Amino acid sequence: RDLGRANRAIRTRDWETASRICDEILRRFSPENPEGLRLRRRIALHRGMVQTGWMAAAALALAVLYLFSLPPVALSARGPLASVLRGFYRPAWNCYAGGPFAGALRHYNGLWGNPDLAVCFTVTPSLPVEPVQPAPSAQLQTLQAEFNRKLQDINTDQRKNADTWPEKYKDDLRALAERFRTDGNFDGWSVTTATINQFNKDRQIGDAPSGTDFPELTLLIGKYRKIVTGQRRERCRLLVNTTKQYVKDLTDLQRELMTRQNGMGPAAAVNAEIHRVQDGNELHDAEAELAAAAGPAEPSAPVPPQDSTKIAAELTPLRKNYQEQLDGIAKDYENKRKQWPDKYTAAITNLMADFQKQGSYDDWQKAKVELDRFAADQQVQPKDVVSQPPSLAKLQQDHLALQAEYRKVRATSVIAAADVLRKKLEELQKKLTQDNHMLDAAAVNAEFNQVHNSPEYMAAKLELEPPATNKPPATATATTGSK
Repeated sequence: RDLGRANRAIRTRDWETASRICDEILRRFSPENPEGLRLRRRIALHRGMVQTGWMAAAALALAVLYLFSLPPVALSARGPLASVLRGFYRPAWNCYAGGPFAGALRHYNGLWGNPDLAVCFTVTPSLPVEPVQPAPSAQLQTLQAEFNRKLQDINTDQRKNADTWPEKYKDDLRALAERFRTDGNFDGWSVTTATINQFNKDRQIGDAPSGTDFPELTLLIGKYRKIVTGQRRERCRLLVNTTKQYVKDLTDLQRELMTRQNGMGPAAAVNAEIHRVQDGNELHDAEAELAAAAGPAEPSAPVPPQDSTKIAAELTPLRKNYQEQLDGIAKDYENKRKQWPDKYTAAITNLMADFQKQGSYDDWQKAKVELDRFAADQQVQPKDVVSQPPSLAKLQQDHLALQAEYRKVRATSVIAAADVLRKKLEELQKKLTQDNHMLDAAAVNAEFNQVHNSPEYMAAKLELEPPATNKPPATATATTGSK
């Protein structure tokens, strides 16, 4: 009868009653009763299946919660996640990027405003390991924060410009293509449409069409080339100016820290920051861009295409010899410029030894400050000349004069080489004119003007003959008289 009650309880899914009856049968009759043991195994199997179902449901719920939590986390991070979070959410990102549920997950991501999940897993390249530096001072941290903010502003403006001009460029191209179509100019419409398709493909401003058939398109392409070049150079200019001002502020801070007691540690941290900024590739690239832009965009006096083979054979060795002279002058100046810091350092070191022998600690300390300043700055400007001691001031003025002499020698050598070439070109031009070889004479004249208007020659003339407005008449007269 008890077994019948247990079986009925199992059929009605009353597992608690069945378990109680089964325990009572085994207790009252025999623990080895086969029917009781069979019912107990059936009840245990049911309980195991129920527990497994609940555990599977809980695991599924956790997995869904894990997957659904990635979009809000990405929305709040707005950038790369921390390394721990990147490792934790990497499997979830793989499910969003591909797999059987990728479409549904992307639709769910759209409910959160489609945050860019790929950005969260972008790993920024680690910087090379640098020697441990002393902890930065609060002043250095303030300067670093301000410098980073300015760099961020520059990059933000650059991104805005980069996002603005392409749409304007395409709008102007479409308007020009429509004007060609309205005028019935099929060739103009075809070339402009091809330019639009090319830009949509690679986002690069292509070359202007050859010839003079489409001046409007040529002007439009040239206009946007100048816009893009101007934006790039403006960013380089801002980057260079901001970095130079930051280095100047760091140099002033380093000088101030060195005058304090126990200030050498923070000063070393500032010095390390100065070298880090000055050695940055981005700064060097920006300076190279500005240096390339400083020269003339086009030759001021192009050689006429009628230049004959004979006159070209006469001009080529003259050009080669002149260029070799310029290269030698530049190499000599660069060698002197590279050797000068060692000369200046050695001169100050010797002066410090003299002060030490004289027992003049104050003068020795001022020379030591100048030596440390120069080690960080690697330059001497008029504003750096001290008032005391006089021997240190004279040493600084002598080395300023030495640098000026280096520049003067370079400029004089460039002008001398150019004058020799110009004289030869004048003689050749005169002879060709007398022989009625006017086309060849025009080629020589173009070469003459190119030398006269070259950046090297103009810079040398400016070095030796600065504008009169930069100096008062009295100073100019005294200088002339001294010569």
